[in-house]
Amino acid sequence: MPFWELILDYYRELYFTHLDIAEPVNLVYLMLAVYLGILIALVASFFYKQTTARIVWGLLGREALAPESAITAEEGGFSGARYLRALRPRSMLRKTVVVLPPEGEEESAAAPREIPGLLRRSRFYLPIEKREPSERRFARRGNGVPALILGIAAATAALVLIYLFLPYFLRMTDNALTSILGGSV
Repeated sequence: MPFWELILDYYRELYFTHLDIAEPVNLVYLMLAVYLGILIALVASFFYKQTTARIVWGLLGREALAPESAITAEEGGFSGARYLRALRPRSMLRKTVVVLPPEGEEESAAAPREIPGLLRRSRFYLPIEKREPSERRFARRGNGVPALILGIAAATAALVLIYLFLPYFLRMTDNALTSILGGSV
């Protein structure tokens, strides 16, 4: 018997008197869908955090802490497209990093297609009052691959525990409803 069939058989034989679960096997598919969503969110947040950390550390490394010391994306080492996407208008990073558009150009007047080019020509700095919180938030410790692996391991352990114990909780709920409502359906 294939491994996947063993996984599904654990749920196939479930029957509940008062809980309206027509196909308990669908719970396995729901658990897997939620698990995959969590994995995608973990990986996406890992890459986003790496991207934003590189921008912040590029600014901190060049001591770009005031408008007069602002640097370009090229000077900061974050001129790639994914970095510029993280700096688009109304992004979360823009609450930390200040963008100074080139003289005579306004970011709000630029068309959406022109924003990356405008950002390449812009200058960036991290206000001095945001230095400490940024250093803590984007600390080099704990943001790497070990944290991602730990998150994946925790999500996998939660999936296994939910898979194993959900039938018991459903059975207890069904038994409680049966004792309250009686044996009739």
